[in-house]
Amino acid sequence: MWLNIHKGEVMYVLNLKDKFTIINKSNSTDYDKKVLTDLYQPIIGSLAILIYITLYNQVKADTLLSKELDHESLLRILGINMDIFRINKEKLEGVGLIKTFKKQDEFIYVLYKPLDAFSFFNNLLLNTLLYNNLGTKLYKSVLKEYKDIKIDLSEYSDVTKSFDQVFKTTSLLNLNNSNVRNYEYAKIKMASVIDFDFVLEGLPNISESLKEDLNNIAFLYNLKDLELRDLVLFSMNSKNTIDLDILLDRAREVYVFENSSLPTLKYIKMKTVDEHESKKDKLIRTFENTSPLVYLKSKYKSGSPSKMEMKIIEDLMVKSKMEPEVINVLISYVLKVNNQKFTKNYVETIAGQWLRLGIKTAEAAMKHCMNFQNTNKTKTKVVSSKKQEEILPEWFDQKQEKEVTNDESLKDLLNSIN
Repeated sequence: MWLNIHKGEVMYVLNLKDKFTIINKSNSTDYDKKVLTDLYQPIIGSLAILIYITLYNQVKADTLLSKELDHESLLRILGINMDIFRINKEKLEGVGLIKTFKKQDEFIYVLYKPLDAFSFFNNLLLNTLLYNNLGTKLYKSVLKEYKDIKIDLSEYSDVTKSFDQVFKTTSLLNLNNSNVRNYEYAKIKMASVIDFDFVLEGLPNISESLKEDLNNIAFLYNLKDLELRDLVLFSMNSKNTIDLDILLDRAREVYVFENSSLPTLKYIKMKTVDEHESKKDKLIRTFENTSPLVYLKSKYKSGSPSKMEMKIIEDLMVKSKMEPEVINVLISYVLKVNNQKFTKNYVETIAGQWLRLGIKTAEAAMKHCMNFQNTNKTKTKVVSSKKQEEILPEWFDQKQEKEVTNDESLKDLLNSIN
């Protein structure tokens, strides 16, 4: 997936000298450790599990709070560098085992319980990823270890004593026990990747739980809105409701047919913020961390892209396999030089040239546009700073950033990098 910055997300840099404290909301039992090894480890890897256990061990058994630590000491214990730690910590955050809180250069890491096996196997996203990573044979072997024991009690009588049969009643006291230690699970955070108004148009009574499942399926199998709607209609049963099992099986079949393999988690490496980065670098990062459909939508002062414009974007991504960050530069360039018209023939002509030139990054696409305009003696603009001078083409100016902020999610993104 290309959309790796969500509304309200704060990006930050981890430094060796930064201090952190651990809050433990996980009373990790032997059963929890088995779940971590059997179910979570195939998805996020053994190093992420090691980091979780190491953080857990920094908190004494009789307290919820660790002493203040620094990252340099932690990395020495783990024997890894900061980049590897950050990547694996974010994997733990992604599956709901850790939450990170920041105040200036101080951090708090909150540890949460892993889901129990029943909850894990009934979590559509995690269960599917486990199946895809292990394969059918190994998945069934792991599942067998957590199978419920079925005993026929139909010929037995329940002779268990009730509370009032065992204990004498007494006056109840109204005591405040709100401060008693409570261990918690953390819910997995997932941004919406589909347009529910379009996908579910005309369908009655779709629950929020089902919407969450559909969103997870779209994320897992990289489904576009139109593809997911076709799958929804395909899976409707005689009761006019969505059969999720049929939909999931069909989504898996289509994905395997097109990609020759099942999907698994791919870590999205976030580019951290450098307070000294230039205007150009900030805009490159905007291109790199924004979905093309969201970026195109941001160009509208009101309304949304037409179906034809969305189809152009989908074709560039699906058929032409053009990188999303390159598509964003293409959108910006075409709208600027083509009088805000995003027409199929014009876009495909430029896209075809860029594909033949092997342009695969936003920076390379910007450089090509700048060289092209310089060759044709187009006007340029000099942007001065205390440290350096940057020559940017006229289409790539400060208005660019203002245009992006039409979309609420991009406003937050730009606020975080300014």
